Amino acid sequence: MQHAPTKFGRYHCPDRENPAEILADLISVDYSSTESVYSSQKRKMLLLNHFHNIITSSVCNSDYIKGNLQEQHRVEQEE
Repeated sequence: MQHAPTKFGRYHCPDRENPAEILADLISVDYSSTESVYSSQKRKMLLLNHFHNIITSSVCNSDYIKGNLQEQHRVEQEE
């Protein structure tokens, strides 16, 4: 059985916390101020880059999946 992740990039998932809830909090955007929107977007990009690096470096990935993920990553960075 595979265990739930304990880290998302540099963000630690506390013991006995639902990793899905932690990830949802990490990818949500706080629109309360310009600064918080900026830091939320920066955090999302750090996570996206982290997951992109993990997936593209995985030996079990096909070239098709890598190509689609790289294209999605490129589009996200342009936005």
